[in-house]
Amino acid sequence: LFPSGTCDPVTSVMPDWEGRIWWVTRLGRVGTVDPETSVIRSVGLAGEEIQNSFSVARDGVSIVSDHALYGFTADPDGTPRIQWRQTYDRGTGTKPGSVNQGSGTTPDLFGTDEQYVAITDNADDRMNVLVYRRGTDVPEGRRLVCAVPVFHS
Repeated sequence: LFPSGTCDPVTSVMPDWEGRIWWVTRLGRVGTVDPETSVIRSVGLAGEEIQNSFSVARDGVSIVSDHALYGFTADPDGTPRIQWRQTYDRGTGTKPGSVNQGSGTTPDLFGTDEQYVAITDNADDRMNVLVYRRGTDVPEGRRLVCAVPVFHS
């Protein structure tokens, strides 16, 4: 599952609507466990870290790394599959109090059938709340709904 000698702490664990258990690790691994068979499936997000929990909806899982926001689903055998990926402004460095150079929030799902997901970015001047459309049929360049600064200048 992990390269020999690698310590990759689990960041968060949560069940989905199908009963499988999802998990993410600090070094960017996304996985599932089938609770009936104990079969583990996982994929890695090369060069990315996951320091936040994630959110689960009927149609998939929303995960934010230090580079991008993801919509995941599981293949029939449980292997996590990326449905969509959206980069965000991760700034030029790690801010004081942050663990890495990325969003410091768990994705928040809302709207009818959880059609939106919100995170914060790590922009240099002012952090923003970003709201995205979650669907797999979102046209290129139309995923971002709005960006609102967290603090007034």
